[in-house]
Amino acid sequence: MNRELADRAEIGADDHVLDCGCGVGGSSVWLAAERDPTVTGVDLVPLQLQEARELAAERGVADRAAFARGDFTDLPLPADSVDVVWGHRGGSLGQSASPVVGPRRERGRPA
Repeated sequence: MNRELADRAEIGADDHVLDCGCGVGGSSVWLAAERDPTVTGVDLVPLQLQEARELAAERGVADRAAFARGDFTDLPLPADSVDVVWGHRGGSLGQSASPVVGPRRERGRPA
């Protein structure tokens, strides 16, 4: 599923991906390792965020995958700082259990 969504969103090394509801960081770490973007994972559960940081360190991508506690509907990120919005946890993103990949913005143009 990660590969299919990453292909669909055309994620690459120049991208900044926001992983909403990242949990223990599986998708964030996979993206950082396989596609080489900068990934910011956000979740509300401190224990899961710690596990995500440990996984990123174990896989050698801690320099590209960062994790923060917060509500992804109210983040202190600059408006144009994210290229792809990623969500991949069934049921945690509202009513839908389907994966979510937000619209890709063109370089230099807001989504």
